[in-house]
Amino acid sequence: MAQALIRLGPGARPALVEALSHDNPAERAVAVEVLGLTGAVETARALVGVLAGDSSDDVRVRAVRALGRLGTPVCLDALIHATGPAHPQAVRVEAATALGDLGSPRAVPALRELLADAHYHVAHNAARSLARLGRPAAAALTETVAERAGTPAAGHAWEALAIQDLQAGHPPRLPAPVPR
Repeated sequence: MAQALIRLGPGARPALVEALSHDNPAERAVAVEVLGLTGAVETARALVGVLAGDSSDDVRVRAVRALGRLGTPVCLDALIHATGPAHPQAVRVEAATALGDLGSPRAVPALRELLADAHYHVAHNAARSLARLGRPAAAALTETVAERAGTPAAGHAWEALAIQDLQAGHPPRLPAPVPR
């Protein structure tokens, strides 16, 4: 069904936006996916509304992915907000990934904070996103390693730094021994 809607092109967007308020969460989920996959940037605010208020966590996770694909400033702000503890873990995990998809240095402070998250996948995805942000994130990662030595946050930061090193063709830095 999604493929058929994608083939309809921009003409289908009004119907897809209308489907965002359908009673059936499966229909809302398909509408969200198609809007994100087709790059419907004009629907970003509607998708932010879905993220903020849909009753289905699955639909909200898909809204996060769609916003990560669209990449507008309103998407960035909504995704940073979606990493907060008031959101379900699945939404937070995907938001940490979507912030890396956007590639904005404005996401670095929020992602750095997530390195210390109690939920492994939130912290792990934040580290992966920081690694993808390259130079703007390197200082935040290095500071996290220095300030939080011996913590899971430092471990996630080391992993991200190693990924950056490997992608640059350098051997990965080795973590400093933890003082005892």
